[in-house]
Amino acid sequence: LWSFAAYVLDALAIAAQALAGFASGTGQRGAIQPLLRTLSRWGVSFGVAVGVVLAFAAPWITLIFTTDQTVIDYATVAIIVSAVFQPVAGYVFLLDGILIGAGRGRYLAGVSVLNLVVYAPLLWLIAHSATLASTPSLALALVWLAYSAVYTGMRALTNGYGARSLYRHSRG
Repeated sequence: LWSFAAYVLDALAIAAQALAGFASGTGQRGAIQPLLRTLSRWGVSFGVAVGVVLAFAAPWITLIFTTDQTVIDYATVAIIVSAVFQPVAGYVFLLDGILIGAGRGRYLAGVSVLNLVVYAPLLWLIAHSATLASTPSLALALVWLAYSAVYTGMRALTNGYGARSLYRHSRG
């Protein structure tokens, strides 16, 4: 479901990529700041909309995949956790598009390593916790919390920094 939501939010990111690429390619550096501001609001707004739909539909979405009540219970919690962070994901995916469109692929590749360095140890801790081994529902919720909050949050910070540097470069 995260991937489905990502594709929905990526539609806006593709538009952002084209707009940023056009502004960058035609030398319209002054257009980057208003573009960042407007599209960032759109990304967060779309993320809120996707998150609300996922959160409210979570109990029924799981029924598409299984009738096992334990799986339904676990998956519902995981969907709700991921739904809460869809606004952050909307912002992140939108900034991906802007940074790709502005030709900052190398920057994205570099900060992806940093994001993973922060995220991977947290996953390792969750996977190796004796307490969590006896509580799979909590472990699953924490895995999704780590992905949605920590990994996606790190991407928001690093992409936001990269986007701000675009703005700084667009002024000078």
